[in-house]
Amino acid sequence: MWPVGTFLNVFELSQTRNWLEKKERVRSASKALLIESRELRMDNPLARIAGLSGLYFVEADDYACEDRFEFLQMMAGGAEFTPKGLGMFLGRIQERKQGLKEAVKTLSGHIRTTRRIGKTLGVKANRVQMEVTRSLIALWLSGWARQIVPVEQIDWSRIELFMHVLHEFVFGASVKSEAATNDLVDMLNMLYVAPGEFYWTREISWNKRIVESGMGKYLVPDILADYG
Repeated sequence: MWPVGTFLNVFELSQTRNWLEKKERVRSASKALLIESRELRMDNPLARIAGLSGLYFVEADDYACEDRFEFLQMMAGGAEFTPKGLGMFLGRIQERKQGLKEAVKTLSGHIRTTRRIGKTLGVKANRVQMEVTRSLIALWLSGWARQIVPVEQIDWSRIELFMHVLHEFVFGASVKSEAATNDLVDMLNMLYVAPGEFYWTREISWNKRIVESGMGKYLVPDILADYG
């Protein structure tokens, strides 16, 4: 079973300060991503949703990472920082994080608002219709596209793992009071898992949440068996 690399994997590996502190470990991880991945899915999370739905938006923000991919290729091949290159890298860490950071911040804000409404109304997780979560995703996508994206235009069958886990994350019994950036990045990686594929993680909380969301079919059978 060969893994699939994603935009978020490249983004995280190319931005980490561990290139300064744990260089060989990150270099090894970068080699594994670039060489062992049977496929690299390099569209950003929002473009992923749009593309799978056959949508294209001229005014959408371009969170691309071609330069980060080239950086990983060079570093995985043994390149070292020059003094000038190190300064540029440190500057880029802050600069290039901003686009994804803003997208995550927006989604996190939508989640907090939706949770507050649910708490005020005393709504239980199992009583919340999936349409609420679909509207949440469509709202987030609309902000990126800079135009209204109707719920009906999104192909929900192509992102069902992400949709159901997000629903559980927002409304489930084991939700956190605040969504951390790492939580959202982990969840956004699920956008790259197509129907019929498996999602693998060591984190028990995510495996449990996937099962609770009704999406256990996306877990590797041996892992799924641990959750009854």
